[in-house]
Amino acid sequence: MVMARLRETHARLQLRSAKVMDNPTLGVFVDGGFKNGYFPDLNEITPNFAAGIGLNASIFDATRRHNTIK
Repeated sequence: MVMARLRETHARLQLRSAKVMDNPTLGVFVDGGFKNGYFPDLNEITPNFAAGIGLNASIFDATRRHNTIK
């Protein structure tokens, strides 16, 4: 009986995951630090940073979502 409940829970989670698999995702990152060694002042500590945004949107999934839900 416990195994049946676990399988049912697993199937429910897979269905929920399949329903949101084609949703677009937005990612943001920020990184920063300090570095030395830039020419001509090799011993001067200079801050540096990087930032970015990424968007991932599915255009065509070859009916994968539909077949996974079935």
